[in-house]
Amino acid sequence: MFLYPFREFFVHSNGYPDDPELADKVVEYFGQAIDARYRQRGYQVCWLLFRSEGEGLDLVNLDRRVSIQPSDLLVDAGMTFSEHCPCRLRGVLPEDQWPKPIYADLPFVSSQLPGPIEELWVGGFQISDCVEKLARFAYFRLGLKGSVHVDEDLTGMGVWPAKLHLCPRLIKRLKMTRDPFPLVRESWTYESTGWKDDPRWETDRLYVRLRRIRNLRPWLIHN
Repeated sequence: MFLYPFREFFVHSNGYPDDPELADKVVEYFGQAIDARYRQRGYQVCWLLFRSEGEGLDLVNLDRRVSIQPSDLLVDAGMTFSEHCPCRLRGVLPEDQWPKPIYADLPFVSSQLPGPIEELWVGGFQISDCVEKLARFAYFRLGLKGSVHVDEDLTGMGVWPAKLHLCPRLIKRLKMTRDPFPLVRESWTYESTGWKDDPRWETDRLYVRLRRIRNLRPWLIHN
């Protein structure tokens, strides 16, 4: 399940490319990876979408570069984008009057999925917010312990590695140590995702603490 393939999330994702042509390729690469990793392997691909301000699902604000196939399942999040992201009212209302964001009703979301669910992979935006909430719900409430995973490549964290894959000269110019992610990943470890050359995982207190926090989330890479 990919959460919220809306243009605004891609645009504001950390490290989103400024080059429009490269930006198109990055989003298209996400779609190719979803197809190769899941659709071609017999998974049911699902997209969690906002409701429109009128009726039905909001198909107008979908990122036009995301490839949704007729065989895919469109899932209703039960809220509009403006309800979920009231921060767009900043500058219009004083801070003490900002409405609280509304999140998807996860029991309602899960009721729309074909069952029984044998394995669930989650991607989308953002990994520490909506993706985390769905993975945690599936792990504890749906009884998918050991069978729910976050595809970290296909979250905001994967935007930069995708950019590096499509424009490898940037690796040298930016002196990046993280490897670009492959179209199909067979191994999910720190080493396979390219953090092996970053000594901070072993020496920097913040990174060591981050790794410990991640280890408490079994749906993330924690090897």
